[in-house]
Amino acid sequence: MLVPPEGYVQVYDSIKEDFYQSQERKVLVFVATDSCDSVCATKTLQTIFHRDSVQFSLYPVSAYSEVQRLCREVVSDPEDLQTLILVNCGATEDVAKLLDLQESVRVIVIDTHRPFHHNLNDPDNRTILAFCNPADGTCDNVPIPDIFSGSDDEEDADEAENEEEGFDDDVENDSNRPNRRQRVSPDSSHAGISRRANRRKARQERRHQRKEYYQKGVSSGEPATCVLYKLATALHLEDNHLLWLSILGLTDHLVHQRISHELYTSWLRDFENEVKHSNTGESYTEIVVPRPGDDDIPTAITVSKPLYGKISPIDDYRFPLMRHWSLFEAMLHSPYVAVRLQTWHDKGRRLLQDMLVKMGFPAPQFRQKWTAMDPRYQKILASKLQEHAGNYTLTDVSFRSFELAWAWRKQTASDTVHAVTALLEVTTAKQAAAHDDTKDRFWRAWSALSVESANHELKQGLELSKKLQQGILNAGGLIMARGLGNQNMKRYHMWNLSHQDISNKEMMTSPTALAKLGWFLMEARQHQTNRHKDVIMVSPPNQDKMCLVLGVVAQPTLATRQGNTFGTAFRSAADDTEAQTQHDGFDSSIMRISADDVQRFVMTLHLKLSHG
Repeated sequence: MLVPPEGYVQVYDSIKEDFYQSQERKVLVFVATDSCDSVCATKTLQTIFHRDSVQFSLYPVSAYSEVQRLCREVVSDPEDLQTLILVNCGATEDVAKLLDLQESVRVIVIDTHRPFHHNLNDPDNRTILAFCNPADGTCDNVPIPDIFSGSDDEEDADEAENEEEGFDDDVENDSNRPNRRQRVSPDSSHAGISRRANRRKARQERRHQRKEYYQKGVSSGEPATCVLYKLATALHLEDNHLLWLSILGLTDHLVHQRISHELYTSWLRDFENEVKHSNTGESYTEIVVPRPGDDDIPTAITVSKPLYGKISPIDDYRFPLMRHWSLFEAMLHSPYVAVRLQTWHDKGRRLLQDMLVKMGFPAPQFRQKWTAMDPRYQKILASKLQEHAGNYTLTDVSFRSFELAWAWRKQTASDTVHAVTALLEVTTAKQAAAHDDTKDRFWRAWSALSVESANHELKQGLELSKKLQQGILNAGGLIMARGLGNQNMKRYHMWNLSHQDISNKEMMTSPTALAKLGWFLMEARQHQTNRHKDVIMVSPPNQDKMCLVLGVVAQPTLATRQGNTFGTAFRSAADDTEAQTQHDGFDSSIMRISADDVQRFVMTLHLKLSHG
């Protein structure tokens, strides 16, 4: 059953009431480890549960096979399980079939992945509930399930009636009909035919609707954190901490091109109103602290104490991690700047320096770390960019976002998202030696979102993110300069890097890094040719000799609402070539192919897409 925002509180109250009645029955939360939104959502859920003393167990998961394994291992006795909550997984699957749990178990799906599986849209199913917000445009036209429509049962019933009445669908005027048919009265016969014909027509319409629905491809709905923030608001739990987490969830979707700019702007306005309402005071408050006087007579002093995380709207820049780099490095490693100035060439880098000089920034200033730059230049950056950037085709260098002030430091939403994403995706040599897995990385990302004056995990995430950004731009620049691995097809580009000698090979076996490289190459080719084409990326092989394959499409718009349709073609080509595959993750447009099968897979995929 799809549950709109007005039904969230009722579902939560039922979880809470069941827990109070029998605390021996478990509440489990399985959360996908693939995004900053997932981490933020579970932190929000933790706050909600802790307010009402609802105990739960949290399990990070990286694939549906892991979800199934945990269901078998953790739920040793199905009677012990009360509620299972799936965060950023489950929406695209037949959950009942996938989990094979008892009907008494309540399953809550809070997942941004789309499309919804049609079996979730059963208004009579009160145990499998998927939260959805019609405002994101992804809840429209979800087909109804077979169980609810009765299509299979009706088809069987039709066949039984046909046999009983001697009726042949294909040869309705056959003169050799059995005599039994002639004994049926004309009125009842025509009524029966009419009912069956209507049922057949209804089935055909449902099948057509389902086919049309799934052909829109893979996309994303409202961030899971934003869904849970709506629940927290309805429960009067909203505060700056939860508001900040929700902002991070939305920013994660923008940074990784999961939602349209129109939808981002719409939700951004809502958050700006929330921020204005809850951040009206000063960043600091004065408190009185007693201390001994000179003659052991107690006196008091007034000191400034930072308020908990003040959030402010800001104009952020399309130069990732600018506040943790120099201005020049941030722009040099910005995909937005790189594809427009072609900074993989010396000429492009000279253009960037020329622009900064014309803006009035001395080289010693724009080449030193942002925090060490003269504040006068920091203050004039926005006006100087507005004055000069357009002359270098940089016409859209800023976007509205938010900043969190805590104690005496500040952090932007986009920098935090980049840092948390890097912690989830990048494995350092030290971590590899310690055999860290996705769960370990998830908990490091969890720690990075703790608002502390000395957050070592966040600092590490920022450094990893800088390395990730450098690696993507270096690899992308090399590919563009040398034309490595590019197959230019009529409808799409394919970059097959399975046998290419590129830098940062290991890094490019990560889905996020490879997708970012794909977006960079897609935009770079578009600026060169003035023509848009979607992109297919094949990564270098990882340690297990498996190559990542994914499709990259243009950022969605409200007008088209077209998703990523490559997943179906990938699965079909893999089946036809009997390729060895892995599907780790919850995005059906991403899979891994054995390096030995890549060439056959690619050839088959080309044939399918060229005739599709």
